[in-house]
Order: sequence, then structure tokens, then C-alpha cells
Amino acid sequence: MQTPFFLSHHFERDHHRCVKVAGLNLCARCLGLYPTMLLVIGVQIALRAPLELPGDWWAAFLLPLPAMVDWARGRFEPATGTTLTRMGSGVLLGVGLGRTLYLHMRRPGLALAMAQLGVLAAIFLVVEVLVRMRRRGADPNGPSDV
Repeated sequence: MQTPFFLSHHFERDHHRCVKVAGLNLCARCLGLYPTMLLVIGVQIALRAPLELPGDWWAAFLLPLPAMVDWARGRFEPATGTTLTRMGSGVLLGVGLGRTLYLHMRRPGLALAMAQLGVLAAIFLVVEVLVRMRRRGADPNGPSDV
């Protein structure tokens, strides 16, 4: 059974992807992502971080990569991965998104933030299409749970 909490969005069959905290099964990746992202944004606001840093493009595209790879692998092979891997990749994703969201808050529509969003959305769409095609190939009548 799902609980009405945004970090607890996995069905019971996927609780191996979660960390149990105060009786809630919290998504390990989200548990790494959201607190880190909010912390990174908060620190940048407090420090009045500059709008350009030398590593911005690397942070925007390389830091989210482990989370996207781990997530994609989990979409194809649900039993793979560990809670620690999910949480760690969520932290890296949180740093990358925290930086670009801060930049986007300061300069809405900034090319870096839009490019990051586009790349992450494209990866998501490609993976989801491939997963669904694979499942349909395994079941000629098509999956009922996708």
C-alpha cells in the first residue's frame, strides 16, 4: 500500500528500493535528492552565489548521470541496484539540480537549465519507450500494468 507522502511513492513490491524511516518506506533516491537539492539552493541563496561558475556545465550534465543510469537500469531490470547506490546517485542529482534550479530562479529560462531539463526529459522518454517496447515484445497482448 502506498502512503500519502511524496518521498514514499513505491508500491509494496518495490519496497526494496526504499529506506524505512519512522514507519514510512521512503524512496532511497528521493531521500538523497530532495534534501540535498534544497540544501544546495539554500546555501547558494545565503552566499549569493555567482551566476556563472567554471564547473556549471559539468555539474548540470555529469552529476545527474549516475541517477539516470541507475534509474534506467532499474526500469529494465527492477531487481538491480542497491539502496545505497540509489541514495548516492540521488545526492549527486540533488547537487546538479540544485545548482541549475538556483540559476533558473535568478535568471528564468537560462540556457543551461533549459538544456539540462531537455536532456533529462529526452533520456526519460527514450528509456520509457524502450521499456514499453521490450515489455510488449515479451507479451504480445501488451502489458496491463504500464
